[in-house]
Amino acid sequence: MPGSVLAVVLFTILSSELTPEAFKQWGWRIPFLFGAVLTVAGLNVTGFVAQAFGMSYLSTQIGLTSTQTLVTTLTMMGVGLFALLFGGWLCDRIGAIRVLYLGASTTRVPLLINGRADYTGNFSIVTATRSRRAVPSRAVRRVVSWLREYPNLRSGQWMMGSRPTTLGSRTP
Repeated sequence: MPGSVLAVVLFTILSSELTPEAFKQWGWRIPFLFGAVLTVAGLNVTGFVAQAFGMSYLSTQIGLTSTQTLVTTLTMMGVGLFALLFGGWLCDRIGAIRVLYLGASTTRVPLLINGRADYTGNFSIVTATRSRRAVPSRAVRRVVSWLREYPNLRSGQWMMGSRPTTLGSRTP
């Protein structure tokens, strides 16, 4: 909402200050340039905030050097990118619902290996690790119900942008 208000105000100012010819030639590009600058700034701020805690934890609590911290963060980003691409491919092969349940049931394995499931403070993780099967949370069930509404949505193509997919039907 605030972004829309800002865009309308900016277009109003530009259209009142510029001639119609100037606005049609180059003036219409100014709000998009302004939006691009704000997008880059916003991505930098949110990217730093999301990484700041993890990086400071690695350096202060774990005792890694700054180089080790950066290499560890870069490695985890690479693993995350691979997991994202592999998850999309796997969703296309076996279905998004099965992948969602697979992820919900396998997140407990590292906690059990390290023996730290009780120290997380997260009740759902502790409950899942103590039960024989991971019980999906309410959010997982909502996503599963949404995926069942759109059975032909191919998530890998949707994420990667190859071959456009419409909800409810495939487009070759």
